[in-house]
Amino acid sequence: IVNIFKQEGLEVLGWRPVPVNTSVVGYYAKEAMPNIQQVFVKIAKEENIEDIERELYICRKLIEKEVSSESWGNELYFCSLSNRTIVYKGMLRSEVLGLFYSDLQNDLYKSSFAIYHRRYSTNTSPRWPLAQPMRLLGHNGEINTIQGNLNWMQSREPSLKSPVWRGRENEIRPFGNPKASDSANLDSAAEVCQ
Repeated sequence: IVNIFKQEGLEVLGWRPVPVNTSVVGYYAKEAMPNIQQVFVKIAKEENIEDIERELYICRKLIEKEVSSESWGNELYFCSLSNRTIVYKGMLRSEVLGLFYSDLQNDLYKSSFAIYHRRYSTNTSPRWPLAQPMRLLGHNGEINTIQGNLNWMQSREPSLKSPVWRGRENEIRPFGNPKASDSANLDSAAEVCQ
């Protein structure tokens, strides 16, 4: 992870274990609970927020590709890697979300906008990464053409070109994931178009 950031010209300033209260989590959620960390990176070459977001997105996609061959690769999930958004999610009952993440009780955390969405995937087994919200969307799912949508997206990937990506489109593919939920794939498509 650190090597990809370094190769992309970003400096990892540090890692922060996100403070959580595991006493409010159910048995199965606790058994499956991931190690939740925040990584802080410095981007020296970009100043425009859209350029920063693009660089972070590219880094995330490159890291996901790189770790996919590792035995733990499918365990890595970035809830958010953004200069403007923090996503807190988990296999939690709605009434304990704010108790689980201590940050959400901290007066130093301010936001002009927050989205809260409670729903688990019905098309896949519940897992921490599939809990709502996704990176951009809170979505009720029930998209019944998952495989068709994945096929359409995959068939269009070679023709997807944009000056936003500065010729790096091949590095950030694929955009869909057959192991992800319908909502996760919709969220992934929204990220590409953002």
